[in-house]
Amino acid sequence: MSYLCHRAHVFASSAMLLAATSASAEMVTLYDGGFTRVSAGAKVAEHCQVEGYRSADNWAEATSHLTLKQDAASSEVSVTLDNARPDTLFTIWLMLAGKTPDGESFGGSPLMKSGATPLIATADLSEAVAILKSPRTEVTNGFITDSDGNGSVTLYLDYPIVGGAYPFQRYDRFDATDPAYTHDTPRAIPVAITGKSSGAPFTLRLASHCGDNLHDGLVAGQHEPWFDWLAD
Repeated sequence: MSYLCHRAHVFASSAMLLAATSASAEMVTLYDGGFTRVSAGAKVAEHCQVEGYRSADNWAEATSHLTLKQDAASSEVSVTLDNARPDTLFTIWLMLAGKTPDGESFGGSPLMKSGATPLIATADLSEAVAILKSPRTEVTNGFITDSDGNGSVTLYLDYPIVGGAYPFQRYDRFDATDPAYTHDTPRAIPVAITGKSSGAPFTLRLASHCGDNLHDGLVAGQHEPWFDWLAD
C-alpha cells in the first residue's frame, strides 16, 4: 500500500471511528452478556496444545463477553476474552449463510466461497482482500491475548447486525461488468446476516489461530472455534 493510499485509509477509518463514537450514545443495546463456548472443542484440543501452552481441560475456565449496540445503519460490537490461551491471535466472524425450512442452503459471501466473513467495516474490505496471499498478525476483527490469556476489541461497523445485511456492494474494487459474475455467481450485493430463524450455526464467532497466529483476510485459514453467539 502506498503512503498516500495508507494515509487515505487511515483518514477514512478515523473519520468512521469518530462518527461511530459520537453516534454510539444513540444506539440501542441489543445484547450485553456472555458468548456460548463451542462444545465441539476438538480443534482447540488438537491445535492449541503446544509447548508452553498446555491445558488439560482446553481452557475450560475461559469466558467471553459480548456487548452489541446498533441503530438503523450501524453497529458497535465489544468483545472481551478472559483466561484463554496466552499470546494467541483471536478473530471474530460474521455468519452470512443459513438454511430454509426444507433444508436448502442460501447466503454466503459473494467475494469468497464461504458462509462467513470477517467482522469488519466495509472500508476495510479492500485490505482484507489484499492480504489473502500475505497473512499477517495485525487484524481489524480481533486481538492477541496477553500473557494471562486476556484480550478485547471494540468494532465500529457501517451496517446493523441484527436484522441487517453486509453491504458488499461498497467494496471499492468490485467490477460489475466482470463476466465472472453470472446468475449462478451473484454480483457483490447486500447479503443478509443470519440468526436463529435462518437456521444458522452462529451469528458471531470468536476463533483462535493457534497454529501460526496469522490471519488471511477474508478467509479464516487454520482456526479453532471457541465461542459463538446466535441472534434471536
